[in-house]
Amino acid sequence: MKRGIVVRAHSCTGKSHLGLNEKYKGKVLDLKSAPYRYLLSGKEQQQSLESLKGSTQRQINPDYPSNYFKAIKDAIKKFDFVLVSQWSR
Repeated sequence: MKRGIVVRAHSCTGKSHLGLNEKYKGKVLDLKSAPYRYLLSGKEQQQSLESLKGSTQRQINPDYPSNYFKAIKDAIKKFDFVLVSQWSR
């Protein structure tokens, strides 16, 4: 069974840049935490995650961080590297 490597890094360290690089398409996943940490409205779900950064009016998902950890576990079965953010409760 495939087991990817989880790379945990702070904001602004290049996770998104690396995740978008065509050279690594299908090998690297930048797993954003926002969809797991916050309860996003239908309108917010249609917006880019980058545009939601800094918004203070989002409701915390009561399933966070366990839902994010589950997504990470699922992703390491499919990707060589899974890039995750420094998370907090």
